[in-house]
Order: sequence, then structure tokens, then C-alpha cells
Amino acid sequence: MDHKFVVDSKLVNRRGIYKDTFRSSQAFTDYQLRPNLCVAMAVAPELFNKEHAVECLKTVERVLMTKGAMGIKTLDPSDKNYNGDYINSDESHGFNYHQGPEWLWPVGYFLHAKLNFGIAS
Repeated sequence: MDHKFVVDSKLVNRRGIYKDTFRSSQAFTDYQLRPNLCVAMAVAPELFNKEHAVECLKTVERVLMTKGAMGIKTLDPSDKNYNGDYINSDESHGFNYHQGPEWLWPVGYFLHAKLNFGIAS
């Protein structure tokens, strides 16, 4: 199936997702699951194949949404760069801001995308 798309199979961490970057300077980042794709699915659903979008959004919900929490993880916990604890006062000065901690603002886009593709909660 990879031959139908621009995919480097050696870099894939999780299948059934949409990339939120393309040919980035660090190639592995093209294969990271992040909630950013929900923004595009919410505002431009016509760019997506419905069957693939539904599969992707179900993956986002299963992997990035935490039951009982109000936010959505900024990176797939199975990613080697995942660090879910954001502490701005440590020596990294919050370097991991985009590497796993939950944010609230992408949740609205995620929910809007679910509506766009007919996914009931």
C-alpha cells in the first residue's frame, strides 16, 4: 500500500494516520502522530478521503485523548521523543512543550473534525 503514497516504510511508527508535515528536514517527524492534523480535517474536510479520515480520527481518539483529562496529547506516547510532563522550570525550560503534554485548544478541532466525518461519540 505504501507505493500508492509518499511513504518511507522504515520511518513509520503508526499506521492509519495523516502526516502533519511533508518532507521535513528531519524525515522521521513526517511520521509522528500529532493532533495538528485535526485542524486541517476541521477546516478543509474536502481534502480528505472519508474512510481514511474516520480511521485516523479513531486512532487520534484512542491514542492521544486521555480519559478523564481535558486535553489531547501533543505527541503519540509510542514515539521515541514522547515526554508527557511539561515543566517549564527545569533545565530544559519546557523544551518538550510539543513532545507530549496535553493541550486543550486542539480538542475543539478534533471534535469539529469528528462532526465533519460523521463520527458519533
